Amino acid sequence: MNPAGTVDPAIGIAASRAGELGMLNVEFVNDVAAARDALASLARHAAGAVGIRFGVATDAFITATLNDLPAAVQHVVLGVGNGDGDELRAHVLSLRVRGCSIWVEVTDAAQASRALEAGADGLVAKGHESGGWVGEETT
Repeated sequence: MNPAGTVDPAIGIAASRAGELGMLNVEFVNDVAAARDALASLARHAAGAVGIRFGVATDAFITATLNDLPAAVQHVVLGVGNGDGDELRAHVLSLRVRGCSIWVEVTDAAQASRALEAGADGLVAKGHESGGWVGEETT
């Protein structure tokens, strides 16, 4: 997965071609067109299903980026901070219709509960010992 704040799909393409899940990380990216172009490139050049990670992106950015989602994008990682419970639930339902696997990054037990209530398939727990945007609880 590419570093946060960049939209270069090369690492995700290489991971996919090596037999792993290629992911595009769009956390801290504000350019919807660039994110969509990179996602299309990842989907076009990968050797199978791919995914996208939003992290703490805004609701508007997520909605705009997911318009006309390439069929190869079958895995999505959201952050529980992506709006209130209703917004998270709406994203999960929209992605579920597309057949995506939906994981949610959480930093505490309350966020984990919200993610599961919204219908997430799985959780990515980020305690204080992990890098990036983290919580005070340990994993």
